[in-house]
Amino acid sequence: MTDSAPPIPRIGARVLLIDPVGRVLLIHEHFDYFGQERRTHWITPGGGVEADETLQQAAAREVFEETGIVVEVAALAPVHQSRRIWSGGGNVYDQVDHFFVVTLDAAPAVVAASPTPAEVEAVIGYRWWSAAELSATQERLLPPDIADLLAGINSEAASNQVT
Repeated sequence: MTDSAPPIPRIGARVLLIDPVGRVLLIHEHFDYFGQERRTHWITPGGGVEADETLQQAAAREVFEETGIVVEVAALAPVHQSRRIWSGGGNVYDQVDHFFVVTLDAAPAVVAASPTPAEVEAVIGYRWWSAAELSATQERLLPPDIADLLAGINSEAASNQVT
């Protein structure tokens, strides 16, 4: 891609996997930042929507490929949307990510089921994060507002509990 070529539009589907104590699973990745220095970030499981997929199908597929966790999102609607510009494979992408929330009964072990070669190279590890940990970290988070997003999800879940 040349410097003058516009970014390639891309639609993404990502999932906020929430464990029983309100933590979210993030993937730690390193990447080449627009051909410059190598950087790291923490990001939710998810990725690009293929031509024959719905957002929900892509979200479930990506979660399984990247974590080995089977989720059902067919009946869910996205709760958040975020836009980011990123580079990979010699291209620059203008991606709009649609986020779904899935609450799990446990925090399962994470083992990528069928990662792409790029994911094998990029993934450093996985971690369950609390909203407080996300708010306090100096690490790069994607989306950048994930701490507030998780706090809102946990607050809504708490208000819906019957006491």
